[in-house]
Amino acid sequence: MKKAGLILLTIIFFSCGDLTTEPDWSNYDSNLKSIIDNSDCEGLQFQFDNAEANSDSQRARTGAGNSLLMGYIDSKMQEKNCY
Repeated sequence: MKKAGLILLTIIFFSCGDLTTEPDWSNYDSNLKSIIDNSDCEGLQFQFDNAEANSDSQRARTGAGNSLLMGYIDSKMQEKNCY
C-alpha cells in the first residue's frame, strides 16, 4: 500500500509540477541568453556568480529569484565540460 501511495505521489508531482528548466527570459536583458549560450567556462562562471549575487534584488523586482537562471547557466557549464 505504501509503495502504491509513493508511486501515485510521484505521478502527481511530475504531472502537476512546472518542470521548466529555463528562466523567464522576459525578466532579463534581451541579450543575456545569447551571452550565456556563447560564453566560455570563465564567462559562464562570471554569469553564475553575478546571478547569485543579484538574486535578492531580482526577487524584489520580479517576485522570483535567479535560481532558474543559475540552473540554466549550470547546465551550460556541464555541456561545455567546465567541471
